[in-house]
Amino acid sequence: MSGAPQDEYNGCIGVPVSIKARKFSVSQLTRLGRCPFQWFAGNLLKLRPPAEAETDVAANRRGSLYHKTLELALRDNIGAPDVRAAALLSLEQAFELAENELGFRNSTISNWLLRRGEILEALRQLVVSEAFLPGGHEIAAVEHEFTAAWNGLIVTGTIDRIDRTVDVYPRKSWESSVERITDLDSLTREAREMKRFVFSGATVAEVDKQGRVLVPPDLASHAGLGKDVAVVGVHDHIEIWGRPEWAAHVSAIEGSVGDVAERAADRRG
Repeated sequence: MSGAPQDEYNGCIGVPVSIKARKFSVSQLTRLGRCPFQWFAGNLLKLRPPAEAETDVAANRRGSLYHKTLELALRDNIGAPDVRAAALLSLEQAFELAENELGFRNSTISNWLLRRGEILEALRQLVVSEAFLPGGHEIAAVEHEFTAAWNGLIVTGTIDRIDRTVDVYPRKSWESSVERITDLDSLTREAREMKRFVFSGATVAEVDKQGRVLVPPDLASHAGLGKDVAVVGVHDHIEIWGRPEWAAHVSAIEGSVGDVAERAADRRG
């Protein structure tokens, strides 16, 4: 051991880190848990491997391009009489904006001009497919980012979907959900909208002598409930769907459930 002061050659780089003031995405927390050294090198030291010519578009970059293109194509067309047709008309312009924003124009991907045509056609096929906007579904907004506190850390994320259902919680589960929602930063527009959406429609339900619960008319209208409904158990609460909407939802997701389970298992491994 040497009595000399620690320096960059001993790992003392002089980069200050304030954990409590730093914002973490879920993916950053995952990387930090898996390998703190890799997180430190990438997120604090900004070290990156040297760029190499790509022979194909990596799955995560392709997904980002799909996502950004659809977000741009839909952002100004929400509420259009035919959202699908409007999105198709805006798709090519949205794709050009997305590829510029994400750096694909200056990427090292070989034959990018050829590959972009293939990706754009795949997006067109997605938009015209039934799975893009199943019956009974509507696009209310593009994704909203949020910031919240979690175990003393500041965590950021994105709300990308709110189903039109009536959610029924036991008191303990509801109080836990309320705590998570109230932790959202009310200085952001997205957090305020989320709180209004959830709390303005919340109500306490009473069980009658026959074990029945009356769904308030405004919530029933919100979820499109008729005489036929589907009651679905979801871990700590139940969801009440209109039966046609539930059938369309199941049809839309059943082809992707296996992929989602596989990715979740990979993350846990």
